[in-house]
Amino acid sequence: MIYKGEFNKSIKQNFETFSPTDFIAALTAHIPERYQKYCNFYGYYSNKSRGLRAKAGVPVIEENLSIMPDPPREE
Repeated sequence: MIYKGEFNKSIKQNFETFSPTDFIAALTAHIPERYQKYCNFYGYYSNKSRGLRAKAGVPVIEENLSIMPDPPREE
């Protein structure tokens, strides 16, 4: 099986050859464990956007990213 993707500069090719079992193993390695939290960052917080801002010298704005306030504690 041949997987074709983006050009990889380190191995200088854009494809990888797998046996069927190795391909399934590589594919399932990206499935998170049950109940494991998984977070993607899009837009302003993506790695690409943060890297471009760092190159441009834009200062980092620290924000509280909490969407919902913490529930009151019961004592």
